[in-house]
Amino acid sequence: MRKSFLKVAILAFATALFATACDEEKLPVFLESEVAESGIDKDIMATVSTDKNGLKTTSLSYNSWLRIKGKTRSAYDETVSVKLKNTLIDSEDETIYDKDTTIVWGNLDLSAFSTRKSYKVRGTRKQGYVTIIDSVLVYTVDYKGFVINYELDYEVGEYDDGITKQTLPYYRIENLVDKGSTSTKMENTDDGIYIYSRKLIEHTISVECNGKTYDVVARVTVGKIISGLTKPYIKKSEIEWYVDPFTVDNYCVISDMHVKKYWSDNTETSEQVYVQLTPFAYEPDPLVTPHEITIRGYESAPLDLLSFAKVKGESHIESSDKQGVYYDRIYHTWRLHYNHFDVDFRILMCDAYYDDGYTCYKFPSIEITDFTCDPPIVSTIEEGNDETGHYIVRRLQQTVSAKCSDIPITTTWVCSLVTYD
Repeated sequence: MRKSFLKVAILAFATALFATACDEEKLPVFLESEVAESGIDKDIMATVSTDKNGLKTTSLSYNSWLRIKGKTRSAYDETVSVKLKNTLIDSEDETIYDKDTTIVWGNLDLSAFSTRKSYKVRGTRKQGYVTIIDSVLVYTVDYKGFVINYELDYEVGEYDDGITKQTLPYYRIENLVDKGSTSTKMENTDDGIYIYSRKLIEHTISVECNGKTYDVVARVTVGKIISGLTKPYIKKSEIEWYVDPFTVDNYCVISDMHVKKYWSDNTETSEQVYVQLTPFAYEPDPLVTPHEITIRGYESAPLDLLSFAKVKGESHIESSDKQGVYYDRIYHTWRLHYNHFDVDFRILMCDAYYDDGYTCYKFPSIEITDFTCDPPIVSTIEEGNDETGHYIVRRLQQTVSAKCSDIPITTTWVCSLVTYD
């Protein structure tokens, strides 16, 4: 047997697959082999096509190869060619909301979204000693109410002659940057039963391949049922006047506005929209922080409040009321850090939005202007002995206060400390 060289060249083009002679003939069996060289084109050829809706497809092509040195039962010196593709495709989709969906329609918060990456394989194909893996980088943009999925295709060649296995060099889709979204109001439409208000959401990301940047766009037409066709429905609305800032009365924030509505039966109405918001402070959750806490080594390290700080916030939008007002319940959490444990206090505040599908108005918000903690008060309740030693049961009283738009709120938490020396 003599040494032979097998050069495997991978050509990456965005065209249809073709079969090579290596697929049709029986491949020689290697007795030994190794990768002698590998390489990849320095430049990528980009081909862009655009459809009638303005959506584009970007196809990227390049050459990648391996040179295999080894021995077979017969002489073999041949180039095996396959076709690969890296494809970036703009997308278009549609999402329809029911009229009771808890989303502020007139003022979609396009800055409030979460993202995640995942990978999947669409399939594989065999060509000679190379298995081509049709891979996909999936980038998901999750808004409150709808999701955008980018599927960025790339192919990878895996060489395997039974002796040597090697991934061929390839250009990754990397350095993904989210550029955010824009929203454009579209004309209303109907399906013979319901009236839909519609918006065009256009979200853009950029990715890099071989140092060059490419934009990929996802368009989503978002529609929401705003009325049925069997009764008069709003065709237009506008704000006549509003009160800003709000007024404070009996520990509540009061705000109102007037909206003028134009109906499908050619009538007009002027309506006052009134909201009343009340901040509230919650004690620590007993499922997280029990009302009885055991502390060992208390005499050498008595309870001490070391610090407190805001740690997080949660938001929950509720369905609109009869006036068309949505309430976004916002829970702000402050963590009190003691030398033995931590305790979380929550303050509830609300943001209110008027939204009739045409006009959206955000009422003035409640702001936390101050948060304070009183020194913890610890007093002795009882003492005794058990199987683990001498103990003292102490009562901890902790009071926290805040000002929300000049409204004072206070809550006091009480728990038992079972302390051992």
